[in-house]
Amino acid sequence: MGNTKEHSNPYGDMGERWWLSVHHDDTAREVTFSFVDYGVGIFESLVKKKKKGLFGSFFDKFRDSPNPELLKQILNGALKSSTEGTRTELVNRGKGLPGIHDAMKRKQLCDLVIISNNVRAFVDSETYQELKETFNGTFLQWKVTANNDNLPGYGN
Repeated sequence: MGNTKEHSNPYGDMGERWWLSVHHDDTAREVTFSFVDYGVGIFESLVKKKKKGLFGSFFDKFRDSPNPELLKQILNGALKSSTEGTRTELVNRGKGLPGIHDAMKRKQLCDLVIISNNVRAFVDSETYQELKETFNGTFLQWKVTANNDNLPGYGN
């Protein structure tokens, strides 16, 4: 969220360019989180960083990868473990997408969907698709259900 707050608006501080929605379905015993960032999107942001010479070894390794494959690598931590670090060089950056992916693998959330630029990913089923139309931003959605682990007082 820190990255989104500080970097999603390319025109300076003109108000928020992201939204978070939470929907609680008591009958289904689940909560759906939907997050949309109207910035430039994951891959467009990476291209700008690449042009500035950042993430050199990351891009060398994945230069010819299509964006769906690149998203898989980012979710698995390839970018946060690159030798260059993040653009801001802050220790808490570059961990958001791998962190939410790890939470999904720990069964703390489910039904993770990511749409950014020309990629749509249904991460739970490992379905990564290239889109014909581009979404200039990033959309994430996930659920927390009664079947997820580590929910005190709301478990099975």
